[in-house]
Order: sequence, then C-alpha cells, then structure tokens
Amino acid sequence: MNSNPTEVATSIAKALETAWNAADAQAFGEQLADYVDFVDIRGDYHRGKQAVVYGHAALFDSIFKGSVNRYEVLGTRLLAPGIVSAQVGATLQCPAGPMAGENHSTLTFVAREAGGAWKVEVFHNTLKPRDLAPDEQAVRDQIR
Repeated sequence: MNSNPTEVATSIAKALETAWNAADAQAFGEQLADYVDFVDIRGDYHRGKQAVVYGHAALFDSIFKGSVNRYEVLGTRLLAPGIVSAQVGATLQCPAGPMAGENHSTLTFVAREAGGAWKVEVFHNTLKPRDLAPDEQAVRDQIR
C-alpha cells in the first residue's frame, strides 16, 4: 500500500473530483470511512458516510446540478504510519442558482489506511468569500 502522503492525497482528491463531476454521490462516498466526520462549506456537521452520500445526492440534483469541481492538492503530511492529512484547493463552477459562477474553497481531510484502502475519516470544507468590500479585504489581508 502506498504511504507517500502526496500520492495518497492526490489519488483521493482525484476520485472525489471525478465523482463530483459525474454527479455520483455513491462514488463520492466510496472515498469516505463509514464513520466519517464531515463539515460542509456552510459549517454544517454530518456524521457518517450515508449522511454525506444522501446530502450530496440532493445537492447534485439541485444547487450544484451541472457543476464542475477541480481539486488541487496544496499540502500533505504523514501524521503517523497509515494516517495522512491534506489541504486541497477547490474551484467550483456552477451554471445556475445561488452558487452560480466560480466559487473557491479550501478543504482539509485526514485519511487512514485500513484493510489495503485509504478512507477519509475527517473532512472539513471552507468556502472562501466572494467580492469583499475594500475595508473587509484590507482587514483580511492584515491577518494573513
């Protein structure tokens, strides 16, 4: 089993991206542990793979219908043997609805190798704000 953190993270990110772009919630869920802890872009907490699969199926049929997501691995770390963390940049293009246009987020996941497969156990996704007012952007730039 591959334990290179960048290769592991890239493989998982690519599988998630492919599943998203096919609007395939089941395939998206295949990358997740049964007991995954998942925080979405709104800050809502979902516990367990089935909750995430059901939620993504609903999203793929509504506000994210026809969307395209691109993931880029930004950083990785081997936390311990068989445990990898990754930060991934996401660029989401939505054709219509409340998320229409280009959206950016940064997600972090922790994956564990078990039984010959890597599964995401913890996933947190943070949507970056669009079009900040100049004074808000100045404050944001100061804390970077």
